[in-house]
Amino acid sequence: MKTTMTTAEFDRRFDEGKDLGDAVDWSNAQRPGQRKSRVYLTLPSLAVKKPDRQARQRGIPKSSLVKRPSSG
Repeated sequence: MKTTMTTAEFDRRFDEGKDLGDAVDWSNAQRPGQRKSRVYLTLPSLAVKKPDRQARQRGIPKSSLVKRPSSG
């Protein structure tokens, strides 16, 4: 359940390492002032084999690899 709190309270909880999941509306989360852009690419099939394999191993769509920060 999302709760309302002051910026100071949010900062204090963050600094203490507390869970802030109840204070954030993740449904429209994005960095302020940044627009989203959709990009379509045409690549040779050899260039997409590794992402295809990684997506299959993770059980996610290939497009999600582009959307997610790398994990390593």
